[in-house]
Amino acid sequence: MVHLLRLFLKEAAWAAPGLKKTAKKWSPGKALTRDDFIRLCQPFLALPPERDGEAIAVLAGSHLKLPPEELPSGDPYSNEYLQGVKRCYRFLSGREDYALVAEIAHLNPHPEHPVFFPYSTGDSAITAQQMQMHAAALENLHLPPQSHVVEFGSGWGNMLIHLALLGHRVSAVEINPGFIQLASIRLAGLGHRATFYQEGMAEFARHAPAKAFDLALFAASFHHCLEHQDLVKQLAAMLKERGRILLVEEPIEPCLTPTLPYAWGPRLDAVSVYYTLKYGWLELGFQFAYLKGLFSQMGFRLERKPAWLIQMDSVFTAERR
Repeated sequence: MVHLLRLFLKEAAWAAPGLKKTAKKWSPGKALTRDDFIRLCQPFLALPPERDGEAIAVLAGSHLKLPPEELPSGDPYSNEYLQGVKRCYRFLSGREDYALVAEIAHLNPHPEHPVFFPYSTGDSAITAQQMQMHAAALENLHLPPQSHVVEFGSGWGNMLIHLALLGHRVSAVEINPGFIQLASIRLAGLGHRATFYQEGMAEFARHAPAKAFDLALFAASFHHCLEHQDLVKQLAAMLKERGRILLVEEPIEPCLTPTLPYAWGPRLDAVSVYYTLKYGWLELGFQFAYLKGLFSQMGFRLERKPAWLIQMDSVFTAERR
């Protein structure tokens, strides 16, 4: 019931600008300074990744309130704003700067013992949430068989398997060599294969084959790309004339909230900041108006597809205008 109420309030914010204040009231209400946050999560920082759930149980429902000088501001498409995002990341993570290699840290699958996420958690609720994400992506594919799909951030290979079994040609951009090896083994066991590119998303986009793909899929991965503006610019060139972009389970908001008080930048909910502090992961969030403008500049029309029947806020698709 609580989840349904949250969805209703957020849907109201999407449907009517005048109701945005209602959505804000449902945002995480407990504000923490960075020092308070570090004291709160200090006992969990040395624990192994499989015990992060203990930290999440404590931190859920809180967010960080940062000093104004640490928040990115100005034109969200400018280099000045990008530098503000990097400054905010440094403040939250305690690191010198963001490095793509951080996304590999602590994610080391063992292909010889392929117990993969989400089943590796032993948690049926987490597994159900992952299945819901897959269902939302598949429902919005709208592709004939033998279409060529590139997935950015393919991870454990779960979506690649769905796509291959549906008869699609699959390519994947993945920075983690362990994930590539595991996904290759899983696909081969089913009589399928994929073309893998071991590099960052924006890096791949700069040299991707022209007009090669019918769909570019981002399933909880787009928000890890600091250079997402460059990535979007290149998507038009790599997609076929009627090619589309699909964004699933990405943190895209209809209005400013305490956890995302700017056009785009690090999410300030305490759980996201915990992962940033502990692992150095980049956990971005985006205002819909900002992303809509970015995609429009590149000739795409970004639209939201509500997902009422599953525990996700929505799916977003981008098609050529």
